[in-house]
This record gives sequence, C-alpha cells and structure tokens, in this order.
Amino acid sequence: MTGRRPARARPVGARVHGSGTRVGDPLEASALGALIKVILCIKERELVPTLNYRSSNPQIPFGELGLAAVTETGP
Repeated sequence: MTGRRPARARPVGARVHGSGTRVGDPLEASALGALIKVILCIKERELVPTLNYRSSNPQIPFGELGLAAVTETGP
C-alpha cells in the first residue's frame, strides 16, 4: 500500500503514453508501420532488412533462441 486514499489516486498511464500525446502518437505510427511491413512481407513472401539495424543487444541470446535480425532482402 502506498498510504494514499483511493479517492485521491488517479491513473497516469493514459496521459503519459497514449493517443494524442507527444509520446503516444509516434509509437502508434511506428506500430502501424510495422504492421503494414509484416503484412506486405507475408503477401510478397519476402523479408526486408530491419531499418537502421547496426548490432544486436549482447544481453539477448538471439543465437540460442534461433533468432537473427534480417540484414538482407530474401525469402
């Protein structure tokens, strides 16, 4: 418990990161762009390179998970 009375508690998430905010709108546009990219890749049966990819996070074991960033266009 935070010691605050429920009547005084207010949600802040929607105001900080949601539609119509400086943070939320770019994230939503990015998510829409990613969805369109996935749909087109499936339709064309071709993977396209990951935009602005330079290197993987060394803390994530991509190789162990069988994952890799797409760096070249291909099937």
